[in-house]
Amino acid sequence: KGGVYPYIASTTTTSMAPIYLCEAPPKALALASAGYAEVIALGGVDGGFFEKSVTGGTPPIQATLSPFFPPGRVVVLVFDAGRANNPLVAAAESKIARRLLDMKCIVKLMELPLPLDGGPDGPDDFIAKTGTKAFSDLVTNARPADPLEYAKLASLDPNRARGLIDDLTFAASIVLVGPTVHKEIAKVLS
Repeated sequence: KGGVYPYIASTTTTSMAPIYLCEAPPKALALASAGYAEVIALGGVDGGFFEKSVTGGTPPIQATLSPFFPPGRVVVLVFDAGRANNPLVAAAESKIARRLLDMKCIVKLMELPLPLDGGPDGPDDFIAKTGTKAFSDLVTNARPADPLEYAKLASLDPNRARGLIDDLTFAASIVLVGPTVHKEIAKVLS
């Protein structure tokens, strides 16, 4: 078939421990070294996650990955900090999150801060610069990927609610849900 295949560091498909999804094998190894053993690395932002498809719409995830995402499993997407300012990364992250939400997983987005020095911005870089405790704090504060759930959370803090305007992943996730959810989000934020 060709294509990109994910690097799977997870030990079992029957685990219900939270699983972390990141962009590349070196990042997965950094997470595993920091104590996050259930991790899958893609071949880029969404390389290796979806089946190759010639039809329109979002294709299904690769069959190899499906068993790792049973209903109810917590999945934390740990993409590079550049997700905050790159619309292509935000769109890919949103498509992955939407597919996992449709599979009834509990999906969270970890928001790595953009480095002030403009240097590398992956989870591996963050762990190397700040340590596992700071990374663990970000994991604890990972936000819901579901746009309605995030809008509800953001509505509790006016500054956070105003920040949704500039949140590329939130904007991309709204595109993937229907008009009923759009109305619910508008109601929550009004």
